Amino acid sequence: MRLLAILLALALAGCAHAPQGGKTQTFSLDEGQTGTLSNGGKITFANVVNESRCPTGVQCVWAGTATVRFRLVPASGEPAADVLAVLPGGIGKDDVANLLPVDTLGVSVTLAELVPYPEANKEPGRRRALVRVRPLAP
Repeated sequence: MRLLAILLALALAGCAHAPQGGKTQTFSLDEGQTGTLSNGGKITFANVVNESRCPTGVQCVWAGTATVRFRLVPASGEPAADVLAVLPGGIGKDDVANLLPVDTLGVSVTLAELVPYPEANKEPGRRRALVRVRPLAP
């Protein structure tokens, strides 16, 4: 019984340090478009910095990545920041375990999708990013 109490206390202590942030917001943004966060901050899809995902119809050695620059303007009045979010190639937008969040300025920013997916010998045209933003606990 005493061992159970100790294990329970350790488990609860571990939970105290887990992120307790608010609700995740999902934005579908075209390049240059801005979304407003629930806390009053703003996030803008600035541009695609790198696109090395393996194009459709091509056999590649690796899946590649896409890197997108977001401009994050906090509601708190802190200076704005550029956030580089990376999307590993070969994964879907719901493959949460393999997405790469970036934690900064009180939020976690995750690039979940970048469309259109590259095609061999074809310009991508206008890009759209699916980005998830979750407030972090103070």
